[in-house]
Amino acid sequence: RETVVADILSADDIGDLPALSIGEAIETITGAATHREKGGASEIAVRGLGPYLGATTFNGREATHGSGDRSVNFSMFPSELINTVAIYKSQQADFVEGGVAGIIDLQTLRPLDFGRRRLQIEGRGIYQGYDERLVDNNGLGWRGTATYVDQYDLGGMGELGISAGYQRGESNNPEELFTR
Repeated sequence: RETVVADILSADDIGDLPALSIGEAIETITGAATHREKGGASEIAVRGLGPYLGATTFNGREATHGSGDRSVNFSMFPSELINTVAIYKSQQADFVEGGVAGIIDLQTLRPLDFGRRRLQIEGRGIYQGYDERLVDNNGLGWRGTATYVDQYDLGGMGELGISAGYQRGESNNPEELFTR
């Protein structure tokens, strides 16, 4: 008998959270802590260990952000385009090797399994209070996301599923720096 310890967020759970990125949704899971960079959740630490001691998979493939370690910048994944997030806190033989702290598995929507057409357009306003210190800026920004999911019956050739998404946003991310 196999036993694995995991916390999982479904698309419905993610949609109920006021998360701008999948990193902000993941930080609601017990045992997951985020490093916040310029206001947004970026790297995830599982069970108190650093983000470089975990592993991340995206649709079953290992994901990194090219920094030379295993950490991933989760702020680049819009929460609207992710179907499930699972944090595995124990190991299993068929998992990707290397997640000492745990494994974060991101799964995107599978259009043939979705079973219905969806066109979703969402806009969000962003306010960065610290942004007011910049010249000619008021701290306001925005983010928009559009997703389209559909399935087509191609007769004898089978079925075709389409899932497409687009995200765009504008905001300043000021940072205060003091050196001596």
